[in-house]
Amino acid sequence: MNSSLTINSIVSFATAFLMLHFLNEYSTALAASYFGLKPIMYVHSIKYSAYDMWTPYNVKRVFLISGIMNLVLGVIFFRLFLRVKEKNKWYRVFFLWCSVVGLIMFLGKLLSVPFYEFKPDPPGHIAFGVVAAYKYLGLAVKWVIAGFSMLLMIASGLFFTYQFLRNAESKDQLKKGEFRRNFIFKIILIPYLIGMAVVAATNFPNNLKTLMIYFFVGLVIIFSSMMFSSRTIKVLLHKDEPQKLSFLAVGVLCVLILLYLTFYSKGIGCKGYFEFLLCCNCTG
Repeated sequence: MNSSLTINSIVSFATAFLMLHFLNEYSTALAASYFGLKPIMYVHSIKYSAYDMWTPYNVKRVFLISGIMNLVLGVIFFRLFLRVKEKNKWYRVFFLWCSVVGLIMFLGKLLSVPFYEFKPDPPGHIAFGVVAAYKYLGLAVKWVIAGFSMLLMIASGLFFTYQFLRNAESKDQLKKGEFRRNFIFKIILIPYLIGMAVVAATNFPNNLKTLMIYFFVGLVIIFSSMMFSSRTIKVLLHKDEPQKLSFLAVGVLCVLILLYLTFYSKGIGCKGYFEFLLCCNCTG
């Protein structure tokens, strides 16, 4: 099996995760700045200066927007994947990982609902948990939401099985159920595990709880996909060309890591760096 495909998958996943995490946090911080909460974005959290300005009105809007955006971006990137899936390019794998990561973040927010209590300085990662705690939803309702998210994870594994297998480079990789499971193991699961290690080292030094929730969601989806891949699935391959290592993908990942380790780690927003990115009013 072509090692370049595995490396491209690792790089694509890590790039997709860091990019979508930034968009996730940025949408939350931007919404908070609109309500005058004076947010500052960091690698592991968002800090707010105006604690006394939290209301039920802005809590729902600030913390629901990122979760909804994750789902919308997942759909958009999947549509992009459908447009390029017949081309043997690294961005085919990249768009698919972007779609999967968007879904992981959305379902992670649903799964986190029973495990969160409202605090004066809520993180943006587990947005649905913030809203549920603020609205005093009963524990039984919260567990129903978490259970529903588990069902969606298994269904997502079934849905993405065919899409994962479309990244195969030859029909020989898809002959039998064992071959298909082995393909998903090497091209999807191994890159996922290594990519999450890269993300953890770069992005989540102080927020392992959120990363563990996302990690669990991704594992359920991928293991479900491996299980469903044992079934007879006909996957059409338009090209049998081996994929080459994408230096563009590696370059994009390096730029993102540099962003996280330098500018982003120093804080973006009110009384931090790059205040114009949040359009916030930092007076007072």
